[in-house]
Amino acid sequence: DDQGIFTVKFDVTAFESDIWVNKTAMRGTDMGTAGVNYLIEDSSGDTVTSGTATAALSATADTDGSRYVVHEGDTETFTLTVNYDPTTIGDFFQVQLHSLNFATTNTDPTTKQQALPATDYETDQLSI
Repeated sequence: DDQGIFTVKFDVTAFESDIWVNKTAMRGTDMGTAGVNYLIEDSSGDTVTSGTATAALSATADTDGSRYVVHEGDTETFTLTVNYDPTTIGDFFQVQLHSLNFATTNTDPTTKQQALPATDYETDQLSI
């Protein structure tokens, strides 16, 4: 069974206030309650919705319950790790960080910041 493991590292800086980021990652673009959203793309750059993906979000930030907190003026490194098992093999796949979702209080996200330009937040392609 062929699978790919993809890792995206990115920095988050809090301006004007502390921010809280849920410790979860969700495939897609809807904010929901996830700390980050990500997409899986094929070799043509098209979003792939099939297959099974599991994701984990870690950070150098302090932990506050089920969330990370980035203190005002600080920069923390976040790491998104995605394990992807496609339904069909024989193609190249990559993961793109779509957005960071956060709140300025210790609650579920209220703000979505899209990761742009998208090409700066994509992994290398893997042949699976």
